[in-house]
Amino acid sequence: MVSTKKTALRAVYRLVGWDDLDLPRERIADLHIGTSGKTHDPKEFYRYFSKYLPGLMTMKYHRGKLLNMNGLPSYQTVFPFYWGRELTAPLMEEIMAQGHDGYFFEISAEPFVKSRSRANGVGAGPRACPCRIEGAASIH
Repeated sequence: MVSTKKTALRAVYRLVGWDDLDLPRERIADLHIGTSGKTHDPKEFYRYFSKYLPGLMTMKYHRGKLLNMNGLPSYQTVFPFYWGRELTAPLMEEIMAQGHDGYFFEISAEPFVKSRSRANGVGAGPRACPCRIEGAASIH
């Protein structure tokens, strides 16, 4: 008899197109995903998930290129804060090899943060994360 969790994983992978990827097949807990924002630790998740990341992201970047049928500029996102240079550098090369125009660096632990009050007393609301558009030539 096939376990319910195994069946659920297989169904989700097929639904999102991940059934060809080498991902955990037995238990949902093997994905190291927290059950809420309070229990999910992104650094721990990426530390464990790093062995699956190249296949998953290469597929994502390939789909992004295929879906861009109008020839619009195409930029993909990499997360060196979580992935580290060892995983990020080859993925940046893959993005360019697939014909994208560049990539965004997500360099913050939290995409949106509240900024501190300014010296003039004016409060500030949320601000966008510090992201950069990079070409294939550099990784800093």
